[in-house]
Amino acid sequence: MEADTRNTKHPALSRSVTFVPLLLATAVALALRLVCVDLREAWLDEAFTSVLAQAASLDELLAKVAADSHPPLYYVFMRGWVKLFGAGEVALRMPSLIAGVALVPLCWQAVRVFGGSRLAAAVGAWMTALSPLAIYYAVEARSYAILWLLALAVLVLLRQTVETRSKTRWWIAALLTAIALYTHHYGVFLLPLWLLAVIAASSKEERQRGGIAFGVVLLVWLPWVAGFLFDQAGSGGAAWIERFWDGPGTALFGSARTMALANPFPGHLGELGQLSLPGGLAISVALVTVPPLVWGIVVLLRGGSERRELAARLLPVALLLGPTLGAALVSLVKPIYLVGRYDLMAYPAWILLWSVGVGALVRERRVWVQVAVLLAALAAPLPSTYAYLSHPRGEWNARESARFLAERPAEELVVVVGDYRAPLEHQLRNLGDHHELASFPPDLSAHPGWWEPSKYATDELFSWATSVATAPYRSVWLVLPLSHKKNGRIGPADDHIVQPLFVAMHQSARTLASQQNFGSWGLMRFEAPGEPSPDPSETEEEDEKNYRCSEAVGTWVAGCEHDKDLKLQAVYCTPELFVIEIHGLRDVPLKVEISPPDGEGVELVANGAGIQVAKPPEYHVVPSEQERRLLLPLFAACARKNAPPMNHLVTP
Repeated sequence: MEADTRNTKHPALSRSVTFVPLLLATAVALALRLVCVDLREAWLDEAFTSVLAQAASLDELLAKVAADSHPPLYYVFMRGWVKLFGAGEVALRMPSLIAGVALVPLCWQAVRVFGGSRLAAAVGAWMTALSPLAIYYAVEARSYAILWLLALAVLVLLRQTVETRSKTRWWIAALLTAIALYTHHYGVFLLPLWLLAVIAASSKEERQRGGIAFGVVLLVWLPWVAGFLFDQAGSGGAAWIERFWDGPGTALFGSARTMALANPFPGHLGELGQLSLPGGLAISVALVTVPPLVWGIVVLLRGGSERRELAARLLPVALLLGPTLGAALVSLVKPIYLVGRYDLMAYPAWILLWSVGVGALVRERRVWVQVAVLLAALAAPLPSTYAYLSHPRGEWNARESARFLAERPAEELVVVVGDYRAPLEHQLRNLGDHHELASFPPDLSAHPGWWEPSKYATDELFSWATSVATAPYRSVWLVLPLSHKKNGRIGPADDHIVQPLFVAMHQSARTLASQQNFGSWGLMRFEAPGEPSPDPSETEEEDEKNYRCSEAVGTWVAGCEHDKDLKLQAVYCTPELFVIEIHGLRDVPLKVEISPPDGEGVELVANGAGIQVAKPPEYHVVPSEQERRLLLPLFAACARKNAPPMNHLVTP
């Protein structure tokens, strides 16, 4: 351990000066997290937290968790939290924010406990306060920031227990470990720390105390392992992780690059995943964050000559390797590795070891080396943190969609396709809306946080779709995810899931009355036969759209030498897609879809066969050169007319 030199003449002043950097780092951490806590609406996982926390009963909550990929304790805690503080975005994220701020002084303490100087502790607190990873997870309504805090607290307590022979610390560490195990499955990687701590105990009596406390932890965890864990394993709730697993080498490299802040970060990390530092700058950051980490491990381990002391010094190394190397080895059998998310339970240990390495490098004799290392360490998080803070926040558009639906009559049925159920339900509840919500496929109502579209058979999809279309509601809203197709068209993201709904609506004589699109959210209202026409406001909007489309088509026809042979009808007109029905070009009526202005998106769609359930017809027809020359001017004509926003989806 490094000697802790203090100002013995003025101890009070020395203590004050010592804690100034810590207080400053904590204040900066609090300010940055408060700035970011309400910059974006709740995304899918956060909305799932909200929905589970507002379950009608604890039994319902536990039943839904049985199909999830996480233990129940965080959701049970959030259930009580939401009852006290509500389910708004800020309220949902506040437990994570508190944990994220508390991580700063705890990191300071961890560096000091493992022999780091006050300067090293200050550098660690600074990195924790400014790291974009720490900020991101401190403003997300999930359990990860709390898991980091628990893991680092257990690490510190076990090290202090070995040094001070404190019976109380053994049991506090046991309690926090049990909480971590019931908060996230990666809490299991705290168990090897206990084995090292028991080995490092200074006496047989201490080893017995540690062994008893560890045994109690295992007994407390046993009901979950024997019960819910196997239910979850059979539910497929973690099957989605397999699509992110590319082997141990790729996973470990991705984790190292992420924790070194040498982005690009994984694409599933929201705004973080969209950041891109210049290659040279990312490499420079890696050179500042990786070598001190390695040196910190060397410095820590070279002081442990005895088995007991070496075991104690291995504690942070074990916390670094468990959620990374350990999880990678487990994933060879069953993928559990998610780069930039689950593996970041090791991030506090990374910061600790990096800080110890920086402190050791700063102790070099040459002043310029000390200054250079210190400045580089302090600047390490700044590029990615600045990029993260200045990056515009993307919207899920659930809030805007919910506001639109909240203004509709409560007697209308809202059917949510895919994993949009949780974000929409979260926003509607916050608005006090009382629409009846249904999921499609219907089993998503039991667990609205994930789904696998490929597992559904066509026959069962058509059966469920028929139930939706024949439901006893005058109006049925379909809320479905949209995506940009290769030809520029915006349409349903999962055609094979949505198509049965459109067919069932057609067979039940329901007609598309209106549609609103909000970003990637499509809202379509289908009316039962013989029901009133759309609202006057919607009719005026339709008239304006049809006028602009017709005017654009008329401009095109007037300049076309074949206009006397053509009969045209404007179907659909937006800045991205123009659809015109044409009679006279071929033997069957054609629906012309023109998207990008370069003409690459021009296609003719056969429109005469209609929809068939068993064998859908072939819709796409390759246009001839003559037809292409004839049709391309239509795009320019429509574009000049400033077509209104999309309010219809074109389906076969």
